[in-house]
Amino acid sequence: MSSEAKTKALADLAAAHVDFKETVRDIPDDKLTAVVLGEWSAKDVIAHISSWDELASLDLRRIGRGHVPTLAAFREAEVNEWNAFFMRGRKLFPAPQVYHELEECYDMLVEALETVPEAMFQQGGMVTNFLAISVHHYQDHAGNIREWREREGA
Repeated sequence: MSSEAKTKALADLAAAHVDFKETVRDIPDDKLTAVVLGEWSAKDVIAHISSWDELASLDLRRIGRGHVPTLAAFREAEVNEWNAFFMRGRKLFPAPQVYHELEECYDMLVEALETVPEAMFQQGGMVTNFLAISVHHYQDHAGNIREWREREGA
């Protein structure tokens, strides 16, 4: 992946992050705990995004060192178990902490991406896949929140 492609990938990630933040901005406090997706509240969805960014930032550092990432063990059929594990503690976080971690974990992810050697950004490689998953993750859950806000008038 060229320097220009890396820059574009990081810009796509930033745009998805900003769109998600704009989507969850100004949700009334009394609506943050309303169910949005499955059993998850809006607050839970925000915390879930942060959990991915945090895990991805740690794994990208592992990849940069030539180590095996934790997500190498991930299987799509186990997504609910993974999510339950990462969300168990986060469900207790108050709204201000959830919003703080949305920024903090995103910053960790960007910092990790900036430290990964450019040679590791080749098309189809693990770093590129992480970026694609992250962008899709933000977009998918922003869509969930937008649909809920329109439906509930939140």
